[in-house]
Amino acid sequence: MNSEQKTPYRIQIVPGIWIVAGVLLLCAVRIAWEWANYPHDIKRLARELSSINVIQQPPVVNHAGTLIGVVHTTEQGVGVFTVNAETQVERKLAEVNDVDYVKPEFAHIFGWSPNDKFFAFSVNTNLHFLSDSGEESVCGIDLSNSIYPFGMQPFTWLSQKTCAYIDRNPKLVILQYTDGQWQETTSWLLPTTNGKPQSLQAVNTNMVAWQTDNTLWQINISSGAIAPIYSDPPNIIRHISYSKYKDAFLLVKNTNRLAASSLIVFKNETNGSVINELTLKSPVLDAQWIDKGKEYAYVSAEGDHTVLTIKRETGDLVNTFFAAGQVWNIFCDGENSSVYALAAKTNEPAGIWQCKAGSDDTSCIVSPWGNRDVEFHFQPALKGQAEYLQAGRHNATFDLVPPANFSRQKKYPLVIGTAGYEWTPIAHGVYAQCLANSGAYVALVNYRWNQNRPETVLNYTNNVLAVYNQLIRNPNIDRNRVFLFGFSTGTVVVGELVKDFPGRWRGIMLFNPTQLPEERNGMTMR
Repeated sequence: MNSEQKTPYRIQIVPGIWIVAGVLLLCAVRIAWEWANYPHDIKRLARELSSINVIQQPPVVNHAGTLIGVVHTTEQGVGVFTVNAETQVERKLAEVNDVDYVKPEFAHIFGWSPNDKFFAFSVNTNLHFLSDSGEESVCGIDLSNSIYPFGMQPFTWLSQKTCAYIDRNPKLVILQYTDGQWQETTSWLLPTTNGKPQSLQAVNTNMVAWQTDNTLWQINISSGAIAPIYSDPPNIIRHISYSKYKDAFLLVKNTNRLAASSLIVFKNETNGSVINELTLKSPVLDAQWIDKGKEYAYVSAEGDHTVLTIKRETGDLVNTFFAAGQVWNIFCDGENSSVYALAAKTNEPAGIWQCKAGSDDTSCIVSPWGNRDVEFHFQPALKGQAEYLQAGRHNATFDLVPPANFSRQKKYPLVIGTAGYEWTPIAHGVYAQCLANSGAYVALVNYRWNQNRPETVLNYTNNVLAVYNQLIRNPNIDRNRVFLFGFSTGTVVVGELVKDFPGRWRGIMLFNPTQLPEERNGMTMR
């Protein structure tokens, strides 16, 4: 008897389905890997960092210490503000959109008259005066030839209704408030044999002083007599501060290379000059009299940091601030023991801080975030040097910002930028922090150069290449993911690097470029 044995039914899977399933699995793995490595917080990072108020010019404070004058970035562009020192409430006086912001001379702030009656500032080369009642008047003076570049402010108040400024001719101009209007009353051409006039200071209502490269000058306004009162070539005078209470100048003086500097107290008396050199250990960048000449504040270079120190001319009173940070500018009215600093405690954006003699405490008067409550973790900016040989031995200096949430088991992309790690007046720190918090190493190579001199462009490209050659030896840097970014004229250097070494760079980022690299098939695409 024959019997049939039935086998259980089985789904017969053809080999093609296994192939399709494998491809789908590989795609899923790739998507998961890309998702894990994609910087998901990039929009939040960009939003938070772009909300920083980047201060564009040295701030000023009124004599009562209640208002701060500041020029900072806005969501639309750049604006001029007065800020209540207690509440941080701002009053916007003027603003220009990004697309119209073509000159750094858009705005300057010159401070308050001795009784805080008027606040002087310029907008689009027009001089403005804001009264304490809130009324604003535009002076009929065109400052298109009068505002110095790079934040220098050759302006001073002589009295409640008289002020002076120096234009680029250079000419000293006196303005006076008469019958409800500001008018030019007189002017003088100034000597130019010893450099450009800077740091205009009122000695009294009839006399002003200023500095050139290595000479201190003075003019009697009634007679128009101009005379040098101090000179010390070849040393360079970097800054001056005058105290009417002490009837003395505080001079910052150093050599061309800033290898050494000194702080000088100078008095111009009828029976002869009195010079007292204050002993300091570090190069001094800026100094101001405070507390009616009883104390002085100065900014000095201490290794990789710039530090604010307040000290009595005689005695042991010393207070030091921002030892682990940076100080860009100090300002005060000289009447009390407070000094204000445009500074940062570490490597975060600059804010305005109040520091007082006799205390190590600081208080933030104007935050870079304004009144917004933002918590942001700033990656450290580490100083580095890369040595290379090019007609001698050279060191390329750079700032390295490591990636957030670093792991030794991972490789990270590297972004090399042709800029320095700074927050004011141009916030290159925004790019560095945004990229580092997105998971990349960021190296900023800062080098003084002139795009019109080919040899300095070559030197800059050599500096970038030296940093590249050093950093790709880091086992945590993926040498197949190296990017370049340039800002403004720095894009010239990026263009040269792409032209000469196209295979080294995964991509480039250009901000406000002055030129674009040539397009090459298979190498560089736009």
